[in-house]
Amino acid sequence: MPQFFINRDDIKDGIIKLSGPDLRHLAKVRRAAAGDKIYLRGADGRGYEARIIAIDDYSISAAVENEYEEDSGNVSLKIFLSLLKGSNFEFSLQKCIEAGAAEITPLFSERTVPDIKNKVEQKLQRWRKIASESAKQCLRKNIPLVNSPVDFKTAVIEPGSEERIVAHPGAEVQLKDYLRSRVPPVSADLAIGPEGGFSPQEIKLAEQSGWSIINSGSSHLRAETAAIIIPAIIIYEWS
Repeated sequence: MPQFFINRDDIKDGIIKLSGPDLRHLAKVRRAAAGDKIYLRGADGRGYEARIIAIDDYSISAAVENEYEEDSGNVSLKIFLSLLKGSNFEFSLQKCIEAGAAEITPLFSERTVPDIKNKVEQKLQRWRKIASESAKQCLRKNIPLVNSPVDFKTAVIEPGSEERIVAHPGAEVQLKDYLRSRVPPVSADLAIGPEGGFSPQEIKLAEQSGWSIINSGSSHLRAETAAIIIPAIIIYEWS
């Protein structure tokens, strides 16, 4: 059973009420019934286990059985994810969220192929829906923020997190060695390139702006594969 997000106002006297899309998903897709356990998350990150006690055409009522708070020891990882061709970007977005990314910013780089400048709002709405669905499915304590796309120069020159990393296959420093040589930070930024990687000019600008250029290992990863593996390794090592 996936997790659903609620507001504090949805809870009264230990009873949670769900309506709208969550009602339709539980009643029509999941075929939920009275007695089933469901998992919910408030805006403050607090989690709830609740037991369904009633379902009608307008709402689902569930009694809270347990409350809990997640361990906050994970590094807050913000990913600058280059736009990819076809459905690869949406796949990468989904997997970054499942891996534990706190925030994702789509990135225009020199080698970006998709041209979405005339449909940014439409794309952003879809990406945020994917983020919400992924967060529910993997029981995240919140819905990661998906920002409006930015260009590479803007991303690298603006102030950011404690650690800032660019994944680049031509780098001399290995990801494993770099991560284990640092004190785990509270926050980190990670830039992942498009098909073909970042250009030499972009790598130079990132270095001048204080980013560390890191090689993910002996294998040259596809962009969509790097977007899954590298965030997972960083979160594992630094959390």
